[in-house]
Amino acid sequence: MKIISQETVYTLCALFDLPEPGDYCINWAHEVEIAPERILPVLEQYDRDFLDQDERLCLMDFLLNSLEEAVRNNAEPDGVWPKFVSLLIIDAAELKDLIDYWSCWDHADTEIEDAFAITPRMREVAKKITNM
Repeated sequence: MKIISQETVYTLCALFDLPEPGDYCINWAHEVEIAPERILPVLEQYDRDFLDQDERLCLMDFLLNSLEEAVRNNAEPDGVWPKFVSLLIIDAAELKDLIDYWSCWDHADTEIEDAFAITPRMREVAKKITNM
């Protein structure tokens, strides 16, 4: 997966009023999340022209992590998943590594088959993309 610069992270934090990384933060997108009710409003900004490719990649990873936490806590916002599916399919080439990561294909034959709560959904997205 691509390494995202600190500059990209701080740009996203400023644009969307997101939590900034701490002093020892290694992977911002997986160390912080936003409240479930903020996921859809931020997700709706994902496909805006003012974001570059790195910002979009980092933002999607951050939002998927936030969705993961919401699903685990039974707090998934209504109507958010179809928007994710649409954007993941539209940007499939750009987001391939991210889709593969959350799909956990490398764990499909182990006892931790669904490493994340969203893994089964992400696998369905990956299958849709493959069949296109």
